[in-house]
Amino acid sequence: MGGLHKDLGYASISPSGQFQGKLISKNDERVTKLESTIISLSKKFILEKTINGKKVPRYDSKADMIVALVTGAQQELNRYGVKEASFNLFNGMDQLPTKNSSSKISRYMSVYSLLRLKGVSHQKTINQMKSSLLETSLLH
Repeated sequence: MGGLHKDLGYASISPSGQFQGKLISKNDERVTKLESTIISLSKKFILEKTINGKKVPRYDSKADMIVALVTGAQQELNRYGVKEASFNLFNGMDQLPTKNSSSKISRYMSVYSLLRLKGVSHQKTINQMKSSLLETSLLH
């Protein structure tokens, strides 16, 4: 899974939440929090086979797909000068309501990315998305 090294029981996460730097123990609270957030996201979102009509690579689990999509969006935002810690992205997505575990995280990340590229802060983006999703019955 992304930056998690299950076989070693360690994850490579910097203090800012980036997957890099030294390995830290699997018992570290940052690793525990990240793992529980990814498990929560796996329950909220479906395993996607296509995104925008394009076939998605086969992942071993929803968790792997979610890590790949979120960190991929993070890297794309970084290219445009929008910096956000991995923890913030995972936690932000976990705060958003979904509909019966049939929502697509790729759609959520697309909306998130569009708002961030327009200069909206991370927390305002999450708040706007949450408000919009709660106001509509069209949770995707």
